[in-house]
Amino acid sequence: MKITNAVSLSEPKSVGVKCAWTEYVKFLPSVSVPTCWSEQERELLKGTSLHVAVTAKLAALDAEFHAFKLATQNIAWCRKVWWDEKRLTFLDWLDCDAWLRSRVLQLPDLGLSMIPFLDFCNHRSFPNSFYDLDDEGNIILIHSLCALGQNSQVIEEITINYGEEKSASEMVFSYGFVDLDRPTASWMALDLKDHESLGDDSSTMVFVRAKQRLLDSAPTLLLIDMGTSVEWTSDYIWLMCVNHEDGFNIQVMQQNDGSQHLQAFFDDQPLLNLASLVDLLRMKPLWPIYQLRAVTLVEERVHRQLADLNESDALCNEYNSQKIVGDQIWHVSQNLRTLEKALLEKTLLVLGSQKEHLLGSDVVRKYLSDMQTDLHEGEEDLT
Repeated sequence: MKITNAVSLSEPKSVGVKCAWTEYVKFLPSVSVPTCWSEQERELLKGTSLHVAVTAKLAALDAEFHAFKLATQNIAWCRKVWWDEKRLTFLDWLDCDAWLRSRVLQLPDLGLSMIPFLDFCNHRSFPNSFYDLDDEGNIILIHSLCALGQNSQVIEEITINYGEEKSASEMVFSYGFVDLDRPTASWMALDLKDHESLGDDSSTMVFVRAKQRLLDSAPTLLLIDMGTSVEWTSDYIWLMCVNHEDGFNIQVMQQNDGSQHLQAFFDDQPLLNLASLVDLLRMKPLWPIYQLRAVTLVEERVHRQLADLNESDALCNEYNSQKIVGDQIWHVSQNLRTLEKALLEKTLLVLGSQKEHLLGSDVVRKYLSDMQTDLHEGEEDLT
């Protein structure tokens, strides 16, 4: 409503009462986040972890917009001001989402909030100010020197840090930029929904689909840059490492009200928390085998992501040379691509070292030897 008032040029178009918030909306600038990029500009994200995320976000925003229209089109003033004249469009919805994502702040106790004036502060890796809550619950902005009991005689722009824990892709997704002096992508999330290690056996595919249904969200793989190494985490990867012969099963359980749900079991015990599976596997004699399976799956996924990134380089360079995309967006996307490519390559080096170490363990060598023996005996039986 405030936005409608702010953009109305004639009084009959206004709705409600104008106030300070109405004027505040007028000062909100456009934000060049990927959801507001053109289709060709979004192609610059191909091969990055952000490409899937932006596609999914646009689909979600489209669904939200149509649900909002359906819920308000029978309200008289909404129909008159927004829908009859088609003044409110999906592009407006994208702008509102961009304003929210680029200006919302994580505040202690209050959670996500938009704070006037504070949300106009620009980001710096090494800011000169920070924000906090005082004892009365008010938002305060403090210069770093003032916090030390000193006074600054230099007139400078007030800057804050939007979040040191944010990854390079998250900075681009929420703010439309990434620091030029940023040394690493920090972390990146890769989707696993199209992971193809299922085999052709229909019963195997059914088992894998059942594993996917155990998850509360889409299966993902998180890569975390730890400086000297790279760590990864994924409940789904560990699920893919265990089968019936390992003591893992999934059963359909029926509730008292007649509803049904899937329940995972490991060693005939209910697996109430999927995150605990790796801890249970760690206590097994075949733990190195499970590690090797997991590392192999992660390595395959990272290889595929790096290949996608490299294959899309030519398209990005072509768009830049032909000036199909703007310079700023091209530089932002290239910075993201460079950081994520470095993390993927670093991950492969770490995984390769881990794989080599696991293949040299006595447990793995004996396991592989036994598999070869069983395979040879099976061939003789077949003959």
